Amino acid sequence: HVKKFCSSNKTKSLSTPQTIKIFTQMKSYIFYAALITQAVPTLKLYVAEHCICGYETLYAHKSKRVRKYFVYYKAGRIRIMLYIIMLFLIYSFAGCLLEMIYCTLLNLKYESRKCMLIGMLCPVYGIGALSILGFTAPFRGSKTAVFIIGAIAATLAEYITDMFYKEILHVEFWNYSNRFLNINGRVCLTYTVLWGFLSLGLVYYAHPKISILAKSVDSRIAAALAVIFIIDAIASIYLLRRFESKNAINIFMLCRGLVS
Repeated sequence: HVKKFCSSNKTKSLSTPQTIKIFTQMKSYIFYAALITQAVPTLKLYVAEHCICGYETLYAHKSKRVRKYFVYYKAGRIRIMLYIIMLFLIYSFAGCLLEMIYCTLLNLKYESRKCMLIGMLCPVYGIGALSILGFTAPFRGSKTAVFIIGAIAATLAEYITDMFYKEILHVEFWNYSNRFLNINGRVCLTYTVLWGFLSLGLVYYAHPKISILAKSVDSRIAAALAVIFIIDAIASIYLLRRFESKNAINIFMLCRGLVS
């Protein structure tokens, strides 16, 4: 329907404010992102800079609109990518920190739960959070739907991540074989339900605040963090694959030659 509307002559009879008013009623971030490649230029720019990146100026209203549109639309796509990367890093760090605190209190001793060589990150939480936000976006009006879809999306992300660790890197970070209703020890019913409750907290409480934080990060800082993460990820994958042990990303054990 959207593609037909954007390609029809109806858009030519509407002013820019009228066109924007029609589409700003659609609240899904995923839908906004999909519209970027289909809508009229002024709407593309509005979507990229207002709905995702939060900028206040509609540059298409200025002079030389065509040239400015291409410049700012390209910059908008880069900001979107950096924004998503920042969300991934924030949620990976937050998840790692929460799990470390939980395991330390549960076992009464310090436990490092990071899955990277340098950064204190658990990528499964970043992937899980983005999966929850993405798949639940069209259903924000129903908490029941968010709970169910969020639980399924996060469980699927956890299953695929564990498959990558075990089948490709030959490393095991978690094992639910002794849990009730588990699937190959990768996921289980208990944590699926927990993911559902976390989805509610993430979508309705945490993400609106974290989203503002992610948007406030300077583009140069976000780009630098993205580069550091990529280097860290490559080094971590290499060490895990070589030693086939999660101790391979323990810098202290690695430097002392305790990893073999």
